[in-house]
Amino acid sequence: MRACEVPRVALLLASLGVVALHAQDATTGAAPRPDDGAAAQDSDAPADDAPADDAPADDAPADDAVAPSDDAVAPSDDAPTAATSEGGDLVAALPDDETIAEARGDAILYLLRTQNEDGTWSGPVSSPVARHRAWTQAATALCVQALLGPVSEAPRDSRVRDGWNRAVSALLALCAEVQPSPDAVWGDAYALTTFCAILAAAPQPGVDRGALRTSAQALVERLSRARGSDGAWGAGGTLERDERRPDGSARGPFAFRTGQTHVTAVVVLALDAAQSAGLSGTEPPLETGRAALRRSRLPSGTFTHRVALLPGPGHRDGIDEYPASLARTPAAVLALLDSIPYGTTHADVLAALDAFFRNHAALDVILERSPSAISSQSSYVYLFGHLYAAYALDELVASERALYARRLARDILVLRRKNGAILDHPLMGFGPAVGTAFALLALEHVGGR
Repeated sequence: MRACEVPRVALLLASLGVVALHAQDATTGAAPRPDDGAAAQDSDAPADDAPADDAPADDAPADDAVAPSDDAVAPSDDAPTAATSEGGDLVAALPDDETIAEARGDAILYLLRTQNEDGTWSGPVSSPVARHRAWTQAATALCVQALLGPVSEAPRDSRVRDGWNRAVSALLALCAEVQPSPDAVWGDAYALTTFCAILAAAPQPGVDRGALRTSAQALVERLSRARGSDGAWGAGGTLERDERRPDGSARGPFAFRTGQTHVTAVVVLALDAAQSAGLSGTEPPLETGRAALRRSRLPSGTFTHRVALLPGPGHRDGIDEYPASLARTPAAVLALLDSIPYGTTHADVLAALDAFFRNHAALDVILERSPSAISSQSSYVYLFGHLYAAYALDELVASERALYARRLARDILVLRRKNGAILDHPLMGFGPAVGTAFALLALEHVGGR
């Protein structure tokens, strides 16, 4: 699938060489950078804001919460550098290829510096144990996928190669265990997407492709069982704990009564990639997931936050329409692209991108770290939305891409930090490794290659 295909990455070794100078701070006496440790995290997955009663129930006793490690620090005042207009729009020059390549090199070095000894990248450090593990799987999967391009382009770079191989092994081990958390769907969907991306790429030394395929097949089955009664997927909400659906099909312990469109779109894209990889059992969940998205599509072209049980007019909250729906719309449009019946089209992709940038001030406002009445969403959706907007660029011809690519890169690079991380909200969501991986994957589509 488009969102899983290995992008054409031209990670220049020269780029890594330039930014390697930044890693010498400790030995050269250069001005110190913020610590690389992850900020304390205590919020939901990359989702549009939901009402408070949709927050996930604790899936472990409070005293089982994962405490921040000794090297985990509160975020510094190293805010992203960007001028802000009175209307909240971020103002910055459009970046050239050299600037994008340098940012990517910094981000790669950041991920390599912050990788755990066991090969993983950590999930939210202040979450209950089960949620922490689920997001550790998701974070590791995203970082593995983000480093796939660099490891392919620089096969002799032992630091990138060794870190990536360790991460693949760690991800396989994480996926071997079912994470008992309502956020497990994120880890499973992103792990499936990552395994399919590796299988679609040229074979990599030291990677057991048979083990990847076996694990990916198990993830397909796990995600299929995680569908709710509406045929969709959600995270951080009320769970159904019945063993079977009304039609008698088996269901896992963490399926949802009402799915969310952004979660469902991510799972559908992962299952579509699995189908392209030749894995079995993808058609039933793909069919129900796409049907759920079709029911939830509004005349404006966007999608409701919660999956609609019936198509057509109904109660709508502010979060269901533009501009509050900006971050989830590109992913949902891609998940329905060219599907039958009533799939989205090339024109819908263009319309989604046009709306994304035309209403971008709503996303700029949320980076001020306070809920906005304009956006009705939290800033931890910012990089999530930009990632899928970047994937949408792959569906455009060159003249159309030119309208959006550099602006998308600029809107990501305003979040660069001195330590190489790229993150939207240091106190919410899932940690700087996930944000940085989102940004790396997005930047592969816009230049600096």
